[in-house]
Amino acid sequence: MNTLHSIDQLRAGFSYDAIQIAKESSAKQSEVKSYIKKMPLLIKTNGLAQTLAFYRAKGTGSKSYQIVYEMLSTWFRAETPFKMMTTEDGFLEQVIRLDTRQYMLLTDETILLLNWLRRFADIELKKEG
Repeated sequence: MNTLHSIDQLRAGFSYDAIQIAKESSAKQSEVKSYIKKMPLLIKTNGLAQTLAFYRAKGTGSKSYQIVYEMLSTWFRAETPFKMMTTEDGFLEQVIRLDTRQYMLLTDETILLLNWLRRFADIELKKEG
């Protein structure tokens, strides 16, 4: 039986799986949760590309920032209606090259995905540790 899933169901399923991976990683769960929660405001204040650049830069020294950045990168490479990225170039490099319409769509989709990530982070990730 072939079941069609809504885009929101795809986001939810991906987010749940991504949070489970974060939960099993060596990253501090409280940091991952915090960085997921802060990201939408940073995007609205600074823009998507600037926020991704910040998370990528911080990710070189912080497993928690790296995990959040990789969650987004993985989603936009996945076989979903919002697949916008390829694997030839880095995620941030591709975001920077998008036209205005694609950039706005990617920004909106990122916020929607972060809403699901936040929900599952609240449920699954520890407050401390």
